[in-house]
Amino acid sequence: MIRYDVALSEPAEAELDAAFDYLFLRSPDYAFEWRDQFEAALVKLEEMPQRYAYAPENDHYPIDIRQIWFGKGGSQHRLVFTIIEPEGEHPGIVRILRVRHAAQSPI
Repeated sequence: MIRYDVALSEPAEAELDAAFDYLFLRSPDYAFEWRDQFEAALVKLEEMPQRYAYAPENDHYPIDIRQIWFGKGGSQHRLVFTIIEPEGEHPGIVRILRVRHAAQSPI
């Protein structure tokens, strides 16, 4: 089975940090639980990222854009990502493009 490296884009890192900070101000314990859920989603993407649905944004980009959901209740988020398939000695990469709250409109 192919394993993929997972990498966050700069916008995704900024959005992740902002969401964590927002949650931390309201409930530090839940913010860390949410971060654990995020990390669990990353682990899922290391194997078979193709199993996740296409994102609503997919039709607007020349590359495939997919999504995976994490979190619960009012703090559910989705990771919007693309897959760079392995080539030669280079491993495959799952590139997280954005971290979006469920209430946010598509990119």
